Amino acid sequence: RDLLGLYFCLETALAAAAGLLVVGQAKNWGDGFRLFFWGSVGASFLLLAAFFLYASTGTLNLDDLLSQIFITKNGKIVLAAGLVGTLAFAVPLGFPSPRFFPRLAGQTPSFVMGFISSVLARGWIYVLFVFLFFTLNLPGFNQPFWLTTIEYLLIPLFFWNYVLAFRQKDFLQAVSFISVAQSGTLLTGFLLGGKSALTGTLLELLCQLLVVSGLFFIAGTLRTAPGALPLTRLAGLGRQRPWTGLALIVFAASIVGIPPTGGSLGKWYLIQGSLERSNWVL
Repeated sequence: RDLLGLYFCLETALAAAAGLLVVGQAKNWGDGFRLFFWGSVGASFLLLAAFFLYASTGTLNLDDLLSQIFITKNGKIVLAAGLVGTLAFAVPLGFPSPRFFPRLAGQTPSFVMGFISSVLARGWIYVLFVFLFFTLNLPGFNQPFWLTTIEYLLIPLFFWNYVLAFRQKDFLQAVSFISVAQSGTLLTGFLLGGKSALTGTLLELLCQLLVVSGLFFIAGTLRTAPGALPLTRLAGLGRQRPWTGLALIVFAASIVGIPPTGGSLGKWYLIQGSLERSNWVL
């Protein structure tokens, strides 16, 4: 419940992920170093966001900090800290190299990729959620036009990854694209901003943490050695490994939002939030 604690958690997670990459890739120190280096550069932005909030409120405890923001009605500092804090997770995901993570998908143990894709990639969404949810009713706290425009452009960009996932012939690559595409659903809730929409974002976030990890775990059980995992290898999975096949069906249904899977709950609240705001585009 302390912003500085979140920073230390991020650094610890990065160190663990880098160590797992080194161990899992026959001592490939290069990829481990790049992840830890750029991750630490990104983590410094989270520290900068914490300093912004501390300078404005005089505390780093989340309860006291949110109370101070609500009392002072300082929505601009929330926006500034949120944008800077987002860089903490965008930098390590985008700066190592364009082919860094696609290459890791084929070389790294699947449970490690699941950890990176589910926990690290969605950590920044949790930070943003905490601030937006508790400052929702601040008088005059509205997103500026330029930020709303960027969000409207980012949502279809995220969703395009579903098309890219569909075009893959490798199961691991498809799961990697699906992991990215699901962020568009979370961003939809932030853009709507209502209580129903943010409730849907929280439910989607919790569901995605499990689903993305689960899909990579299934890939790990099917892939006996480093390398590709062609979709053709899934043929006959229901007969050969019925429990694994059933788990795959449940995770896929959750991504689509078929009741009564966990993914259906978040999407239901997101639809409700869209109707409340009469936002027919979303």
